[in-house]
Amino acid sequence: RFRRMHVYTPPGYETSSERYPVFYLLHGAMDCDDSWWTVGRAGVILDNLIAAGKAKPMIVVMPAGHTGPLSFNPGAPRPPVDDFTADFKGDVVPYVERTYRVLTDRQSRAIAGLSMGGAQTLGIAIPDLDKYAYFGVFSSGVFGITGGPMPMPPGPTTVTRRPDRSR
Repeated sequence: RFRRMHVYTPPGYETSSERYPVFYLLHGAMDCDDSWWTVGRAGVILDNLIAAGKAKPMIVVMPAGHTGPLSFNPGAPRPPVDDFTADFKGDVVPYVERTYRVLTDRQSRAIAGLSMGGAQTLGIAIPDLDKYAYFGVFSSGVFGITGGPMPMPPGPTTVTRRPDRSR
């Protein structure tokens, strides 16, 4: 299916023939494919880190992570996380590898995500540890990603302190 994504290429990419490591950066549930670019300023940060010699030049791929309607209604049908995983493995990665000069060995691949993207990262990287040498999970979303009902937080709780009888 059609899916947008943002791709960062390092300075000098257009004039070189070099191949680069690839970093897949996945967004959170309330974000979209351009969130890391526009709000997170990924390109500016990477340009500065590379210029300062604090990061190696790399290609960063920021795909759209939503595969269906987003709903926080616990009774609503939820698309399984495997929809994104299937699209990522079957479409995004092959497209990147045939379109951009990326290195494809394990040591040259990384993946990370925030919230929903963290859960997607775990669903992709853990089963394929032979393909990703590095992965990062930031405030991972875990509830409701398996297609089952999303647990709802309990209502207000009253805490009653019992007198300390150990004295």
